[in-house]
Amino acid sequence: MGTSLTAGAAWVDALSATLEPLIGRPVRVLNFGKAGATSRSGLETVDEVIVARPDMAIIEFGINDAGLHRHITLAESAVNLAAIVARLRAAIAEVRLFLMTMSPAIGLHAWLRPRLGRYYEVYQDLSERERVGLIDNRPHWKAMPRRELARALPDGRHVIPEYALSITLENVVRTIVRDYGVLSCVQAR
Repeated sequence: MGTSLTAGAAWVDALSATLEPLIGRPVRVLNFGKAGATSRSGLETVDEVIVARPDMAIIEFGINDAGLHRHITLAESAVNLAAIVARLRAAIAEVRLFLMTMSPAIGLHAWLRPRLGRYYEVYQDLSERERVGLIDNRPHWKAMPRRELARALPDGRHVIPEYALSITLENVVRTIVRDYGVLSCVQAR
């Protein structure tokens, strides 16, 4: 579930092919990302996700919630995310949940999202409070030199496929493996 950083993203397209050999079974990825989506629209989409009955859900809305033009406060973002988590858990008790921070915004998009870092902190706080996984892409982006960052985010917000694969996909897979011992399960077979 997420924004345009999930809808049609290279990391989502490569996820099943990357996970299948690690877990030794087919993986079907359903993408509920939508351009312009926020945690408000996530509350509307959560019922579609519940009908699909996923084993796992990844949730990211921070970059759009942070947009000044969206009028979503930090408090509302936190409440919406907590409600999405609660609804998924209530409907699918065994679902594994992950909140995910995404890329930064640069240029004009950064000006429109002056508190993006605080919105991403909401994800970290909620992850700890609700005991859900956190896929945190922030450290990789913070370590990136400015020139490379401009190359990775040519429009100031959307990640080119090369970086979506080398950062987002790798962090998603690494976190799933770490949090749920996928590799140890495969190696034990």
